[in-house]
Amino acid sequence: MSTELTSTPADRISSAASRAAKLGMFFTYARPDGDGWLPMSRLYEVDTVDGLLTKVAANLSCEPRVAASLVYQGFASRLLSPQLGCVAADACAPAVTAENLLWRIPADEMLRLAWVNGPGIAGGRPAVLRHVIAAAFREHLDPLANALTSRHRLAAGLLRGNAAAAIVSGLRLAAPLSGMEWRVLADVALGTPELADTGEWASTGFRRRSCCLYYRVPGGGLCGDCPLPRPPRRP
Repeated sequence: MSTELTSTPADRISSAASRAAKLGMFFTYARPDGDGWLPMSRLYEVDTVDGLLTKVAANLSCEPRVAASLVYQGFASRLLSPQLGCVAADACAPAVTAENLLWRIPADEMLRLAWVNGPGIAGGRPAVLRHVIAAAFREHLDPLANALTSRHRLAAGLLRGNAAAAIVSGLRLAAPLSGMEWRVLADVALGTPELADTGEWASTGFRRRSCCLYYRVPGGGLCGDCPLPRPPRRP
């Protein structure tokens, strides 16, 4: 662990998580109560990912490759938003590993995550944020990307751009808790090795360097941070 960071007890993490939860459903993990919760290692298996993408592609009437991109971005948001909320609320973050995070797909949702309450890390907000991003890629985002790209043609830059979009959006929404300009933290995030060269600031806000392919969903269009001036014509 970086010398800028220290371990912090579960009660501090719980308090920060409670404040973050007031930002909305994306900023909280579920409690692992009831049946159906699975270990994260299962989610990163190719066969599991194939089943999930088949369901999403059917629901959205899109290609599996497009579904893969959107699943990755949605997962990044669900994974990181609760942690970003804690960073904003109290400069701390839960330790979210493959061992203490669980998942399931309820009837009314695509994917839900549950965290087993425990300790975490604390320090200055920039240091905690860098740690959160590095750990998220190492423990979760890279394994999911490996499973997705083993079957579908997706550029690494596209998936990293999806993660960058999720993080910038999460930090912007968590700004009321941080007491500082949220773009300062966004710049810290975009300066990490994991998110380098994924986007830049424009007059309209963050502009990523890759497109998430949402325009290929029937009725979809371009996201606010998309680099494309207009949706390409579909063949």
